Amino acid sequence: MSFYFHYAAAPGSLPRLSPDAPATDTEALQQRLQQLEAELARRPDPNRTLNLLRLEQLKERARQLEEANRADQQRIFDTYRKFGPASDAAARGALNREVASIQLQMARRGQDQKLLRDEIAELEADTAASSKDGGK
Repeated sequence: MSFYFHYAAAPGSLPRLSPDAPATDTEALQQRLQQLEAELARRPDPNRTLNLLRLEQLKERARQLEEANRADQQRIFDTYRKFGPASDAAARGALNREVASIQLQMARRGQDQKLLRDEIAELEADTAASSKDGGK
């Protein structure tokens, strides 16, 4: 004959429960399940959070590019003012080269801005769709 401290641990035996225990256990389990569901509902979706972070980074980069373009526009103005009315060919050539160099930088930046705007629009659409789906 084997001896067990807990009758429920004996092989082939079922624990003896009082009639109130199953209802209490079930209610506790139901409450815990509701708590977990509520916690999951409050927890942010990591992919959505990453998309929002990426979106903010892209918007900041677009702002920086726009600021750099404004600075380059001012550089072009200052270059024209620096050279003044260029009457000789050498001065006009230097003026045109410097302005063209600035404009080339602005054109490259414009291409980057277009790509950023496209990516921002795509992320905004994804983020809006995921928020309509409840963040899932």
